[in-house]
Amino acid sequence: MRIAGHVALVTGAAAGTGRAIARRLEERGATVVTADLSDGIDVTDDAQLEALIADARPDILVNNAGGGGHVPPHFPEATKEQWSALLDLNLRAPMLATQLALAPMRRDGAGAIVNVASTAGLGDEPYASPEYGAAKAGLIRFTSALAAVGGVRVNCVVPDWVATERLTAEERAATPPPIPLERVAAAVLDLIRDDAAAGRAVELWRGQGGELSPTDIAHLRRCVALAQAAIEVGDEPFGSVLVDADGAVRFEDHNHEAGGDHTQHPELAIARWAAEHLTPEERAAATVYTSGEHCPMCAAAHGWVGLGRIVYASSTEQLTAWRAQLGLPAGPVRPLPIRSVVSGARVDGPVPELAAAVRALHVRFHTHGG
Repeated sequence: MRIAGHVALVTGAAAGTGRAIARRLEERGATVVTADLSDGIDVTDDAQLEALIADARPDILVNNAGGGGHVPPHFPEATKEQWSALLDLNLRAPMLATQLALAPMRRDGAGAIVNVASTAGLGDEPYASPEYGAAKAGLIRFTSALAAVGGVRVNCVVPDWVATERLTAEERAATPPPIPLERVAAAVLDLIRDDAAAGRAVELWRGQGGELSPTDIAHLRRCVALAQAAIEVGDEPFGSVLVDADGAVRFEDHNHEAGGDHTQHPELAIARWAAEHLTPEERAAATVYTSGEHCPMCAAAHGWVGLGRIVYASSTEQLTAWRAQLGLPAGPVRPLPIRSVVSGARVDGPVPELAAAVRALHVRFHTHGG
């Protein structure tokens, strides 16, 4: 489903995850309607929710409003009114919003609904807020049970601890770190765009590469395949893909250094192609996927051209360690991470599973010549 030109309703959008999702949808060309207590809209009030859905007539609904699991008292010490209110916010409200939005979406023959749950709804271990865990577990199962109705797809993102504004500096510095807001927003947009996605619950775990979406992983696998193709023609194993805001692959390439020009990196080729073929707005909204983190030369080109997010399978730190293990000499350029070259760059990676595959390609190239 193309996002541009559609009406998107995001609940709980005044801050945190909801605001990040609303911004990304707006960047992608959607007409975004937000609903939050700060706007005077209480999604647990049936009359207000009915009026909101009727007025907005969304093609895209993101049920993000929720929370409260961290606020004591919890069940069984919480009163019936307290735990009932939490269930209303985290389960009943998104169910009712979905029911209300389904009718016009089904008449139009298409629509996308994404529920924002939590990993609190997973597992079988004790949990501090049983009512919150039960609500989020219910929302996940509600999503998978509904899946697709009359051309309307219903999916769910299930994030671990998210780096919202309310986190303290100490909490943000935790290991593994909280999931960036943009990662959750990207997963939501992936589910909206993927016409094959229905009934999915995408888990986003801290520190495991799980915060990357299935679409991210698919593009990274393509980068690894391009890196392997580079070996077949005598080049070092690096491959990259440029994907636009609508999820379309616009350009892909692998290394071409075998001829003696050591600036023939795929990331640099992407930056040059994007500068010539994309508007500044399109470049900022695009994502570059690559088998290995950009070198300083390519990172600088990325920054100067104004491209958006970078996702890599393996890091500069990993590559440096692999080369040392193979007894290879250091290169003429310092192996700096992207953020040391481009301040404020949006970067995700590495992915352990794919990094292992990339390492195997480097070992193959340097020990067997491809």
